Amino acid sequence: MRTVKNKINIAVVGFGTIGSSVVKLLIERRRLFYDRTGIDLNLKIVYDKDIVSKRGIKLPKEMLTKDINRIIGDPEIDIVVELMGGVHPAKEIVTKSLDAGKHVVTANKLLLADEGQAIFEKAENSDRQVLFEASVAGGVPIIKAIRESMAA
Repeated sequence: MRTVKNKINIAVVGFGTIGSSVVKLLIERRRLFYDRTGIDLNLKIVYDKDIVSKRGIKLPKEMLTKDINRIIGDPEIDIVVELMGGVHPAKEIVTKSLDAGKHVVTANKLLLADEGQAIFEKAENSDRQVLFEASVAGGVPIIKAIRESMAA
């Protein structure tokens, strides 16, 4: 019998304006997501170079880290949500996450414009997914339609 995982552990990388908003949504709407999908979206850890500034959301200290290896090396993390912006160190974090068997979600336009081909190749070779609809807000419906319906 196949076991279905109903808990997904998430790490958020980047705790600025966008990252803190995503963290807030994951925490405040966790029950709603579960009720609608049957999947527990568990925010496990948040990485940022600055973990002391006020962000409008209070997290337990153990959920905050300045050490990216706590995310990369944690086999329980299923998805890394990269919200840092820029190319470096975002590219290195994304590629290491893929190498470690984690799926990646990014809203980073510059990263995808500069390094997208290499990142998507790495994801394919790692049998992982890189989801990027958040980086092209207005194009979300068409990206999904092209990828899923018009692939042939």
